[in-house]
Amino acid sequence: MRQTHNWRLTPVGESWSSARFAGDGRLYAVSGKSGSSQVWQLPLDGGDASQVTAYPLGVGAYGLSRDGRRIAVAMEVFTDCADLD
Repeated sequence: MRQTHNWRLTPVGESWSSARFAGDGRLYAVSGKSGSSQVWQLPLDGGDASQVTAYPLGVGAYGLSRDGRRIAVAMEVFTDCADLD
């Protein structure tokens, strides 16, 4: 019989979404724990997540390059504003 193990990678009470693995095995997800939705890297061996993006607007979607070294983000913006701030 095959035995499976489940373990939690995110703290209880925090909302995480859009989790995906990069080609190099690192795990990324979106969380609003910094005040707006941003991309974070989650350690697979325990410990705290590392914030990867820090935009003044929340990240709506993201994609990873095959090697995991680049991230493309999409966000809703106000076209009449001069910058993201």
